[in-house]
Amino acid sequence: STRPDTIEAERLDLLRDFPVTTIELGVQSMNDEVLALCRRGHSAACSRRAITILRRYAYNLGVQMMVGLPGQGGADALHTGREIALLKPDFVRIYPLLVLDGSPLATWYRGGRYQPLGLDQAVELTSELYRLFIAHGIRVIRMGLQPTTELNPGVGVLAGPFHPAFGELVQAAV
Repeated sequence: STRPDTIEAERLDLLRDFPVTTIELGVQSMNDEVLALCRRGHSAACSRRAITILRRYAYNLGVQMMVGLPGQGGADALHTGREIALLKPDFVRIYPLLVLDGSPLATWYRGGRYQPLGLDQAVELTSELYRLFIAHGIRVIRMGLQPTTELNPGVGVLAGPFHPAFGELVQAAV
């Protein structure tokens, strides 16, 4: 798993001698304004370029996207989903953005600069994305984050649509 702006043919040539079969890109959004606001360090063009380069190699290609990013509305998340679907990754992971205690986003949240999606909103939006990817023959291998000791409401997660069975909630909505 890596950022789109780290993908270069020279690096992939080095990986050929290792048992790497899958590469996932943390695309998150295809909206440059959202990516800049979130300080992702890459653009939508970087993601397109990385996927083009990766398609020349025999890797399974995964794409991670997020819903509920600062500056991102539901229509923008669906636009990102459509853009990703056109790039035809082998699989996708969809994560709702969570506010983690101690993060810069926590400061925005506490200051009223960022409001995360509610659980129902996140489930509804993710279910639309799930349908979109399935309709394009793209597997969705995860929706939501795996709960851990450090990642639970009240322990690490300050705010946002966290649920230990988020993917099941989406499946039920679909």
